[in-house]
Amino acid sequence: MNADRHAPLAPAQALTTSTWLIALLVLGVNDHALKHAALLPGAITGKLSDIAGMFVAPALLAALLRVRSREALAACYLAVGGVFSLINLSPAAAELWSALLARVGIGWVTVCDPTDVLVALPALWLAWRVLAPATAPVTTPRARPRRRLEAASLCAGALLCVATSPPRDSRPPMEDPRPDFIPPTPESSVTVATRQAVAGHLELRCTDGARVEQPFAMEEEWRRHSWVTFSPAPAPGVECKITVLGAPGSYGPITAESRLVWCDVSPTSPLRCMPGQPGQRGTEIERAW
Repeated sequence: MNADRHAPLAPAQALTTSTWLIALLVLGVNDHALKHAALLPGAITGKLSDIAGMFVAPALLAALLRVRSREALAACYLAVGGVFSLINLSPAAAELWSALLARVGIGWVTVCDPTDVLVALPALWLAWRVLAPATAPVTTPRARPRRRLEAASLCAGALLCVATSPPRDSRPPMEDPRPDFIPPTPESSVTVATRQAVAGHLELRCTDGARVEQPFAMEEEWRRHSWVTFSPAPAPGVECKITVLGAPGSYGPITAESRLVWCDVSPTSPLRCMPGQPGQRGTEIERAW
């Protein structure tokens, strides 16, 4: 009994349980089919991703790191819960997280929503209770089919998580902006302003072959809005489209006359935008939307 207690864990075993495989399936279908098909409200698909992710991510992290002790396994669960909570409670943390992932080529958009934490943390606790026992030390050699299933699950989980948007937006898609927010609109430029705090990158593609990618800047004081300013503006006769990396949909055309564009960004629904005018306040665009 003492020897078994100190024997190394086998974290990859959790990836072959029906619970983990079902969670992986739910995460994949939800993020890559249901959200884009708009069959369910964004609040439901967003929370569904959070719950499934709390089952998939910690066990996957433990398997990737090949942890061998119960303490290290618990640290993987705590790390996932901690990062998830930070990027949903702190716009600054969300911005940093998005920037770090962008450095390794992963487009990621995060809309802070504290209510996601209330749903995800209980799911994380349940995942620990259900999946942690499955990592018990192996006392007999594992069959080759079992090892192959573990490897396949590990690869599928890693690929799906990289292709999945992180913690989701469950708020109504049209949130009232701060009344006195006025996006900066320098001369000979195009500004894209969002109606919520967004951590991520915006890409501009034009018919003349130009392609520009820039991170969102956040409103300093309240961090309730974000914007990107592209300078110089597109040349006369050139049309461009914008895309938020990690979010569905695009908007265009954007031309030399498009001084300001307002957008509503959500990981759970296509990008929605409308043209604005320099000096326009958030309350004005609300009435025109």
